[in-house]
Amino acid sequence: MILEEGKTYTGKQLAEWFDIKPESYKANKDRKLEELKIFADYELVGNKTKKVHIKTVYNPVYSKQGSESYQLTKSKVDEFWDESGLDTCSRVSKEIYKSEKNWKVQESTIYGYTLKSRDELYGKPWGEGGTLGHCIYQWSKKGEDGKLIPFTEEENKKKKELITKYFGDVTEKTLLVAAYVKAEKLDKEKGFDMLMEWTGMDNDEKFKMFLMELQEVVGTDVLKGTMVYRDNQQIGIKDEGFEWGE
Repeated sequence: MILEEGKTYTGKQLAEWFDIKPESYKANKDRKLEELKIFADYELVGNKTKKVHIKTVYNPVYSKQGSESYQLTKSKVDEFWDESGLDTCSRVSKEIYKSEKNWKVQESTIYGYTLKSRDELYGKPWGEGGTLGHCIYQWSKKGEDGKLIPFTEEENKKKKELITKYFGDVTEKTLLVAAYVKAEKLDKEKGFDMLMEWTGMDNDEKFKMFLMELQEVVGTDVLKGTMVYRDNQQIGIKDEGFEWGE
C-alpha cells in the first residue's frame, strides 16, 4: 500500500499502511500521526478529526528505514547549501544522496525529505518560519556553472517594468481579491482564479512572452529561487527545482 496525494484515509487504512493492527494504531494514534509527518504533509478532517487527508507525499511507502533516512537527510541539508545564498532543493538532494553509499530509500525520496527539511528548518516561503529561520521566494538567473545568481538592481527594475507592461498593477489587483476573500465573498480558490484573470496571467501566450523578454534582459534562463534568512545571514535554498526558463 502506498500513500496518494489528495486522498483521505481512515484509521483502518493508515494502520494497513503502517503494517500494524487497527487496534494498535488506535492505541498509539498520536505517536503514529507524528511519525506520518516524516512521510507526508496532511490535515485532519471529518467529524472528530477521524480521517487524514494527504496534501503532499514525501515518501509513499512506510518503513522504519524511511524515518532514519529522513533524520540523516535533515542533518546534512546545511552542509550542502551553496555559500552564495542561492541553491535548489533538487541539487542539494542529489549531493546528499551521493554523500552516502548505503541509502535504504530511493533518490526521489531523499529529494522529498530535502523539501520537508526546508519546511521544518525555515518554514514554507512567505509563511511562518521554522526552527532556524524563515524564507521567501526570489527570482534568480542561471549562471554558467548552473548555480543561481540574484538579479542586479537594474534587472529588478526592468522586471517590474515588464510586469506592469504585461499584467498591469498586480499589487492593486491582489489587494482587491484579498478583500473579497477576507469578506468571505470568495473562497481562496476562486479568488486565485479571479486574480489570474484580472492580471492576464492565465493567458499562456502572454506569460510566455513576458518570460522571453525578461530572459533577454538578464541574458540567461530565469528561475524561481527561495532566499532563506537565518541568524541575520542570507542562506539560499531553492524550492522544488521548477525552472521557468526550461
